[in-house]
Amino acid sequence: MDKSNVKSLRFEDLPEAMGQLIQRFDRIESILLNNLNKSEPEKKEEDELLTIAEAAIFTKYAEQTLRTKVMKGEVPSIRLNGKRLFRKSELIAWIKGETI
Repeated sequence: MDKSNVKSLRFEDLPEAMGQLIQRFDRIESILLNNLNKSEPEKKEEDELLTIAEAAIFTKYAEQTLRTKVMKGEVPSIRLNGKRLFRKSELIAWIKGETI
């Protein structure tokens, strides 16, 4: 199907025209997905947020011990939508003795 003949498209040409359109859309979709994947920064495992239960497992502290340390300001944490969360990267730094 030639672009200049779009207005003179006949009924019997529709299957071929649709096939070409589908191929073009597939290429456009591939390009868009590739660009999207390139533009998204890779999320590092250390940047993930952990719940109190997950942080307890990760640090090998009991949940209550971890809560006590949070209340004393000994462990870095954040509150998000009423939940206590921990950045894995901050817990790693805390364990290594680099923070708080």
